[in-house]
Amino acid sequence: MSQLRIALVLAAALVSSTALAMGVRSTDTELAKSDDGKVTLVEVDSSGPEGGGSLVYKLKSATGEEAFVISSNFSPGDGSRPQSISEKACVDALTKLDAKTAARKAHVTVHPEACKSKARSGAVTVGKP
Repeated sequence: MSQLRIALVLAAALVSSTALAMGVRSTDTELAKSDDGKVTLVEVDSSGPEGGGSLVYKLKSATGEEAFVISSNFSPGDGSRPQSISEKACVDALTKLDAKTAARKAHVTVHPEACKSKARSGAVTVGKP
């Protein structure tokens, strides 16, 4: 391979890794499974490169997934972190999640009062079966 080709490949790899490093980073945490093991509750905690983030709960199964977004306060680039999910939308999402997990006996407790806080952490807890 010529030196020019090697330099171009290295430059492309560097640009790609830099772009990825500037993106949103997410951590998926498995919280619970239904009694039959067919549905998994996953917490997706994301953070943006300029601050803020999102908190989403997902019910995943072999047939697909359903997301319940309770918080999103990514910075638009000016240092602010406006909450784009209203308190009502947060409560509605948790109410739907509660109904779905109760039907599957997943031992999950939702805390709608967490929707009043800015961070909204602690909105979902998991007990022992």
